[in-house]
This record gives sequence, structure tokens and C-alpha cells, in this order.
Amino acid sequence: MKALLGKPVSVLSVFISLLLLGLVASRHIPILPLPDVEIPEISVYLHNKQFSAVELEETMTGLLRGTLGQMADVNEVESETKDGAAVIHIKFRHGTGMHHAFIDVNEKIDLFMSRFPANTERPRVVRASLTDIPVLFINMQLKGQGNEQQDVGGLVRLGELATETIKKRLEQLHEVALVDVTGVEYPEVRIIPDTATMMAIGIRPEQFVAVLEQQHISMGSALVKDGIFQYVLSFSSAGLNTVEDIRNIKFSWRDRIYKMDDVAEVSIRQKEREGGYFIGNAAGINLAVFQHDKARIGDLKAVVNTAIEQFSKDYPQVAFTVTRDQTALLDASINNLMQDLVFGGILAYFILFFFIRNWRIPILIGVTIPSALIISLLLFYIIGLSINIISLSGLVLGLGLMIDNAIIVIDNIVQKCMDGMPFGKACLYGTAGMIRPMISSAFATVSVFIPLIFMGGISGALFYDEAIAITLGIAASLLIAVILLPTLFIMFERSILKGGLMEQRVREDGPLTKIYEAGIHWVFKHKLITMLLVLVVLGTGYGLLSILRQEQLPQIEQSDLIVNIDWNENITFDENVSRVQALIGGYLKTTTRIESYIGEQQFILSREKEQSPAACGIYLIGMRGAGLEKVKADIARQLQYRYPHAIFSVRAPASIFEQIFDESAYPLVAHLAAAENGVFPDPAMAGQILQDWRRRLGDQQVMPVPVTLNKELILDTEKLLLYHVTAESIYRQLKFMIADNSVFDIKNGNQFLPVTMGGNSGTLDDILRNATVMNEQGLRLPVREMVTIRNRVNFKMIDGGREGKYIKVPLSTSDPERTMALLADSVKDSGMQVTFAGAYFERQELIRNIGVVLLLSVLLLYFILAAQFESMLQPLIVLAELPISIAGAFIMLYVFKSSVNVMSLIGIIVICGIILNDSILKIDTINTLIRKQGMSVIDAIHLGGKMRLHAILMTSMTTTLSVVPFLFGNDLGNTLQRPLSLTVIGGMLFGTFVSLFFIPLIYWWCYRTKA
Repeated sequence: MKALLGKPVSVLSVFISLLLLGLVASRHIPILPLPDVEIPEISVYLHNKQFSAVELEETMTGLLRGTLGQMADVNEVESETKDGAAVIHIKFRHGTGMHHAFIDVNEKIDLFMSRFPANTERPRVVRASLTDIPVLFINMQLKGQGNEQQDVGGLVRLGELATETIKKRLEQLHEVALVDVTGVEYPEVRIIPDTATMMAIGIRPEQFVAVLEQQHISMGSALVKDGIFQYVLSFSSAGLNTVEDIRNIKFSWRDRIYKMDDVAEVSIRQKEREGGYFIGNAAGINLAVFQHDKARIGDLKAVVNTAIEQFSKDYPQVAFTVTRDQTALLDASINNLMQDLVFGGILAYFILFFFIRNWRIPILIGVTIPSALIISLLLFYIIGLSINIISLSGLVLGLGLMIDNAIIVIDNIVQKCMDGMPFGKACLYGTAGMIRPMISSAFATVSVFIPLIFMGGISGALFYDEAIAITLGIAASLLIAVILLPTLFIMFERSILKGGLMEQRVREDGPLTKIYEAGIHWVFKHKLITMLLVLVVLGTGYGLLSILRQEQLPQIEQSDLIVNIDWNENITFDENVSRVQALIGGYLKTTTRIESYIGEQQFILSREKEQSPAACGIYLIGMRGAGLEKVKADIARQLQYRYPHAIFSVRAPASIFEQIFDESAYPLVAHLAAAENGVFPDPAMAGQILQDWRRRLGDQQVMPVPVTLNKELILDTEKLLLYHVTAESIYRQLKFMIADNSVFDIKNGNQFLPVTMGGNSGTLDDILRNATVMNEQGLRLPVREMVTIRNRVNFKMIDGGREGKYIKVPLSTSDPERTMALLADSVKDSGMQVTFAGAYFERQELIRNIGVVLLLSVLLLYFILAAQFESMLQPLIVLAELPISIAGAFIMLYVFKSSVNVMSLIGIIVICGIILNDSILKIDTINTLIRKQGMSVIDAIHLGGKMRLHAILMTSMTTTLSVVPFLFGNDLGNTLQRPLSLTVIGGMLFGTFVSLFFIPLIYWWCYRTKA
């Protein structure tokens, strides 16, 4: 230490070099919305349009779910199966190597493909990632397109422009990882056979399809030798590339040549839609832009805006609009956090000036704050940490801790000077005397934050950045406080002494000291009353805990709404569009923009549940305050009145943070399944059980289960035998008349057009009335005489897990324990069983995880303090401050109407790390006075309290004021950190009084025999 202070120029040069490196490194650190965390989840998407939800669950989903659930390190497996599609979510234990898990899942699927029904496409496997969340969306819409009249050809061309040009050009940008597209309209070639002509020439549907397929056979090529040369011999073929080529197809049937135009109508049309994207009432294209994990979010926004400006010039007939821009939200959050950093530093400067009364010393401390931040950024770059909301908030939180070390060193140097020590020696011994307690204090603080890394699930993975950021900030500030700060003091000795250091410092007999002395005397005079007051604080704080609102994340104020609707009816896509347009019609003029995802979407990456053709998601953008609540109530009222069977939710869109935590929308979700040896309930039985639940709980608490009404054809086997008709021939004829049969694809420019064949559209009754089938003798017979139709109600969606398939019933309840008891009792002796999931259990698990982390932190604190004090008792004296400070945090949360959530619980852990620093230094000072100067316990308590009074007040106030800016502003960063700030402020306010008055009393009580 002496050698370093003797070479101030060398020390200053090294630090300037580190600062320059830090500034350069800060330009290369990725700026991301959130930490680049590996999410231990894989999703498997299955598709088979031929199967209903029940059939798909029995033949594919259930079998694959059971196999994947047996993989190593699988924590949970869930599936959702609906008509024609299913998704299986596999959640692994945190820490699982997801690269190998992804390979294992694909291998399992490859082995399973032989057990799937024929012509089943391979399931799509998607590995979850934070980069799966789009940072912004881009809307494309034809200019001048009216809401009432849609240009079908223009929409098809717009989709081609989006997929073939815009998407590819955006993906060429270094900052863009992927562009996902939905709302594209695709063309197809449609062949509608003339049934009368086909009957007249005697060709059956399957024979007609075979004729078409023969016309599109690729001959290939062959390698032939000609002497010493060899050639590739290809067979010339006219090929089918246009609609006109298909119309001119000629084929021979029963010794006659026919032209396709003679027996069928061939045309190009828009492919039948099952989903679409609408801006207002007009169709459009929606592009989701994903950020590259090494890119800076500001750079991404700049290059995308530049690209859009160029697109607008290149394609003036198309309107490009950026919507739901997370970059703007996150940019504002990061800017506000930076402003909070500056504001906190300014407040800290005035606090220091108030106590030290020398404007030069606070300026030196002000130099150490940005220096510590820059060196922290250098360490960020070295270990590969990104700048994001979590890590930046960790730096802001560490701001108070950075100032604390500087204050402690300066206060001790000043005290040495006041004792008559020369300035140079005061800098040396004042700093050296604080190194051991500061290192111990730093270890104590770090020991609290490090266990955050081991917190289970995504919470621990995310807050790894916060723990590391605080640790790096403390390390950098400790380095600066013990090396750079005393060096600067020596270099600017003349200026500091010129400022009248001794005269301008707050006097030992000043008003603060007198108030402290009066307080400590009162405490020691009224020991019993003091203990009772402490017990009252403890009882109040922990009593309020039971009535504080519990949630996973703090509520984030939004200006938008999202309405998710499942109409719970078998409606067509066009009817879905009609209903949505009728619903939003009254809000088009009162909102900035309305975007609707209607029916099935084409996104490849989507963290949200896939929609059916009878579902929709509506975004109402640009509302605030009371208007937002009014619109929510109005939409809910309309849907309940006009569509009583619909299942819907009206809420604020999930922020990027909420999408990661993915908390269940309902406090409880019941899983109704068959008991052992029981029978899975059908819709009628499930309806009776739900009706009983509504009677027990109330109609508003039990959400309906979506069902679907299907038509079932029943063949009359006796008539089939009597008329010599096969069931297969009836199936083929009806499929030919009802369904679109894909024949082949033709290459048209850069794209392939599907060629489909089917009958004219009509009702099912019309089709059955006109359908005929040829028997084995060549006679045509009416199909309606051999079939009957009946209605069949099925579940629209079947959920499943490791325990098998079940019916998911969302429950809206304020008393989960009572609800679970009532519902469990309701299914006794019914052959059914009910299990539960939902937000209630997620919050309970979070609290348990935090509890384990808190216990681990306290144990680490105890052993670190025991090593410092060489005592097993004194760490308990210090730790006695914790329960009181935590109670103060709960009181502060209650006063400001906040909640218990992941951020406030993290704040409690933060309190454990920072509130003990004052007590550690105070007890260290008391021990020194007793051991080295031979003072009595009571005298050492009084003198040690006076010696550390100003340092304790300064560190407490600077730490508190450093988080005060989080209380203002409604951006994502401030909203997330506000509960943490309230817990820190409440803990520091109560903890400071405990450190000043209660800890000395406990110390005296433990060593009163020596007194």
C-alpha cells in the first residue's frame, strides 16, 4: 500500500489506461432486451388435417408425449391437441445441455415416424430461446385499399413481395437473426370436374386423378456413351407450367381422346384461407423481426428504419409501418436507467457535501463513480456479459455500494487528520485500517447476491446478470476506494487542505451527534420499551405480509389491449372475420391502430398458443388510463351478450419480461381426468361435472371447456352388401366432392403453385343429394340411400401430461385452498380425479426458491462474519438486524400499495447484503476500541457510535437515494425495479435506526458481564 501511494503518477496512469480500455469495450458490448439465457424448453408441433382432436391424441400425441416424457432430465411434459394439430412442450431441468437435448428429441421423433399414420408430415421441433421474442413488427398494406373491397390479386402479389423480397433483404442485415411472416395469401390452380360429363364417359374420380398425375411425370435423364465421349440424355417433355398448359392436357379414355377443357373447369384463384392478418378492416402482411444475439438493439432499430425508408421508395404502392416496437420501450427503459444513475450520483454528491462541507472531496468521489462504472463495463466485456435491463439495474443498485466504500475511506482519513496525523500518513493508515472490514463487508455483500445464481428456473438464470453486475461493481469500487482515491488525495493534498477540511466538516458535537447521543441514552435507559418497539415493528411487518398482494411480476402499465377469443363454434374463417370487424368497428376512431390475427397464423416461431380457424387475437393500440378500463369492460360485455359460448380474455399485452416468465393467466387450473381404471369423461359428463362446480363456486369462477360439433356419416352395411357397393368407393366419391384433393405442383416463375381438384362448394345436404357411386356392376346409385348423418360433440382441445390426458378447466378464484378442497370433494366416487396447476403454485414455488436462497445467503453471511470477528456470537448480533429490516421492507410495500413479487423478493435479498455493512463497521470499531485501547464495553459503544455516525448516515442515505429515481416513471425498467427499490428503501430506513441504536443494545446485552 505504501509503495503504491508513493508512486501516484504510475497508479494514475494504470487507471487511465483501464478507463480507456473500458470506454472502447463499452462500444462492443451487446445491448439486448434481456440476458441471453438458455431456456430449458423444447416444443414439438404435429399436424395431420385428417384427424380430429380425439383421434390425434390417441394415434400420435399421447404416444409421442409418453416417449418424450421418459427422456433424461425432463422436468415436465405437457401437450395441447386440437383438430388437425397438436403441440408438446417438454420442460427440462435447469442446467440441462439443450443442444444435446434437441438432438435427442429429434432422434426420438425419427424412430417414432414409422408408428405414425401414413402420409403424416414430420413433426416440427422448436427450441425455446429468448431470441424467439420479436423486438418489433412491420406491417405491409396496399395503399388506397378500401376496407370494403379487397384486391385479391393485389394481396397475393403483396404476399409474394413480403416473402421473396422484403423478408430476404431484412435477413441480410447483420443485426437481424430472422424475419417471420404471417398474413400471406397464396394462389392455386383449381380443377372442378364436370360431374355429368364424367358420368357420361364413365370415368371415376380416382381414374381422373390418375390421368392428371400421368401428365406431370418427370422423365429424368440418362448417361450414354458415344465412342470416347459421354453425354447426358434428357427426355423432352412439354411440362405443365401455366393454367393454359393444364387446360390443354389431352388424354385417352376408352378409345377416345379428350381435352381437359372438355371435362373440367380450370382456373387460378386465391387458396382457401384458414387465417389472416388485418389492420383495421383491411387485410395486410405482418413481419416479426428477431434480433441477433450479438447485436446492439439501437443498431438494429437504426438499420431497420433505414431499410424501411428504402422499401418505401422502391415500392411506393405499399405502406410500411413499424408496430409494437419493443426497441422503443427498451431503449426508453435503458435511457431512464442511465438517467437514474446520473440522478442518483447527483443526490449522493449533495449528501456528501452536507456532511463533509468541502466541495472538493465530493468531486473526487464523483470521479470514482464513473470510473467504477467504466471498469465494471470492461469486466462485462471480459466475461461476456451484455448490457440489458437486468445487468444495468444491477449497476444502478450497486451505485450506492460503490459510494459506500469511498465514503468509508474518506471518513477514516479525515478522522486520522483530526487526530493530528500528517496528511500523507493519514491517507496511508486511514485507508489501510479500512481494507480488512471493507473486504469483509464486500464478501458479505457478494455472498448474498451469489446464491441468486443458483435460484431455480428461469428466475435464477435471468438474475445471474444482476448478481454478477453487482459483484463486479463492488469489486471495481473496492479497487478504486483503496488505491485510486487515496492516490488522488495525495496528488491534490494542497487543494483539499486549502478547502479547510477540519473546519468545514460537520462537528463531532453538531446537532446530528447530539440527537444520536440523546437517542442512544434513551435506548439504554428504556431497554424494555425498546425491545417492545422492535417486537411491534416485527409483528406489523410480518402481519402485513399475509395481506400483501402476491404476483410473479409487478403490474406494468400499458396503453394497449389484447383480446383473445375462441368463438367455441364451428364457424368459417369468413364468419370469424365478420365477427371481428363487427366487434372492433366502434373502436377504430378511438384507438391509434387495431391489428387482428384471425384464424390460423403462418408464423414459424410463436410463443403464443396456435390459433384455430375459429379463434382470433385482437390488438387495440393507443389507449390509456380510464379509457382502457372502460374499453375492457365494454368488450367483455359485448362478447358475453352476443356470443355467450365464446371463451375470451381481455388484458394488457404481455411485456417481453412477462413473456419469458410465462405465468399462467389463472390462479388455478383444474386437470380433470379419469381415475385409475376409470373412463375418460365425454363432453356430456364433463359438462355435468362443470355445472356442479359452478353451483359450488359460482358461475364467474369456472371457465367453460371448448367443444366442437362435428358431423358423422354412418354407413348402412346391409344396403352396401345388397347393392354391391364398397365403403371405400363411397369414401372416395365424397372426398372428391367435399375436400380439396392435391394433385401436384407446377413451377410458375420462382414459386410452385399447387394444383387441386374438387367439387363445387355447397351444403352437406346438397352434396349428399347429388352424390352417386358406381357399384361392381357399373350401375350408379345415390349415396344418400346408403348413409345417414348424426351430430357428434367432441372436445375442441385435449390436454395431456405425464399422468395422461385430461381436460383443462381454468378457475378464477381468490381462495385457491378452499376451491381445491371443494372440487376434490366433488369428484369422489365418480370415477374421476382432479389435480391442479396455475399461477398459485408458480408463486408458491417462487417463494420457496427465494426462501432457500435467503437461508443460504444468511448461512454464508454468518460464516464470513465469524471469520472476520473470530467469534461465533458476534455474527448473530449483526444478523439480528435482518428480520427487523425485512419487516420494514414489508411495511414500505404496504404503504405504497405494492405487492410481493419476484422483484420485491430479490430486493429482500439485496437488503441482506447491504444493510449489514454499517453494523459490521460499527462492531469492528467497538472491538478495536475494546481490544487495542482497553475501553470498557459501554464506553466503546458510545465512542464507536459517534465515530461511525456520519459514515453510517452517509452510506445509508446515498444507498437509499440511489434507488429513489426508480419510484418515478412508468417505463419497463422503472416498473420492474420499483418493488425492489421500495424494499431497499424500507429496509434501509428501519435498518439504519437498528444499526445506530438496537445493535449497540444487543452488543451490550451479550457482553454485559464484561461491562
